[in-house]
Amino acid sequence: MRCLVTGATGFIGSHVCEVLLSRGHEVTALVRSPAKAGPLAEKGVEVVEGDITAPATLQQPMADADALFHLAAWYKIGADPRRAHLINVQGTRNVLEAMARHEVDHG
Repeated sequence: MRCLVTGATGFIGSHVCEVLLSRGHEVTALVRSPAKAGPLAEKGVEVVEGDITAPATLQQPMADADALFHLAAWYKIGADPRRAHLINVQGTRNVLEAMARHEVDHG
């Protein structure tokens, strides 16, 4: 199965990638900074530059996916809530819309 993972450079996302690889799945990580994804690439994860707040960058990786693991999120105590909304709400909406457009299995 071809799995797309958002938030793959984070603590949980990197572990999800490892588990998916260990189970024989092909894994693609959508990352804002490919430089931070070196350890994932070394393990066999395909790294694709993109951002959940930029819908156009979701299209090709989503078109190639059979399954999605959406783990991208942002938080910071006392920070501007507009940034949290952009990433956590609008970004998730963008991911779900791309997922529906490309008929990615949602279980």
